[in-house]
Amino acid sequence: MATKKPETRTKAKQTPGKASAAPLKVLNAALETFNDKSAMTFDGPGKWHDWLVDAVESSRGLQVVKLRAGKDKTTVKFAASIALVERGQASQAFVSAVSDRLMDFMDGVEASDDFVVEEDPNAGRLAPQRAPKLTDAQRAAFKLEEARALAERIAALERAETAADEAPTRADFEKALKKDWADDFVSLLERSDGTATRLGIAMLFEKKKTADFVAEAIRPFLQSVQLTRKQWAFVARAQGASSVVVAYATARS
Repeated sequence: MATKKPETRTKAKQTPGKASAAPLKVLNAALETFNDKSAMTFDGPGKWHDWLVDAVESSRGLQVVKLRAGKDKTTVKFAASIALVERGQASQAFVSAVSDRLMDFMDGVEASDDFVVEEDPNAGRLAPQRAPKLTDAQRAAFKLEEARALAERIAALERAETAADEAPTRADFEKALKKDWADDFVSLLERSDGTATRLGIAMLFEKKKTADFVAEAIRPFLQSVQLTRKQWAFVARAQGASSVVVAYATARS
């Protein structure tokens, strides 16, 4: 009698678990507070980021919080024993670790993928302290301060929007021309009218920028910019600029 060959079972591949929308909403609410505070205090160097929690994945006993701000991304890893949400709010462990990581990110500090936030062994051993009871006057003062801070942030955003709609000045061009790269200068030309464009182009040669800087600055406006034959000849000497710009300048020099 033939023996029945035992069945072989293929173990299903496990995929990392992902947090649902509800905890993500709670964590992002806490992160928005961080964004607001960092926006009001950030003064460079570097770049301010408006972060959000893109996903929380669990794998191999870890909770991986994935954070994103535009094209920039980073992660913070927590031990599985740490609660990210407590009583409907982001836990202090989440707020503290994520805030530290994002501040380091803005300062250009590298983060190791091996680092994991572990549970505090002393957590829960100290007697809980009651929050101080506030008077009506103190509550009113806190609300007033929050409203003032919000108004200042809105005013700053409105000033930035207004400046973006105005034609750049000589001072704006001078500031951009002090940099090694032409990106800021190009941004000014993009919102320039005829008069401001002529001023900016004139200042390129007035400040004696390199041929490569000039070539990069005029590249987006190659068909409309007006230069003399001598100026085109100068642009044609660029070494690291686009070959299209160099060929165009050579033909007109």
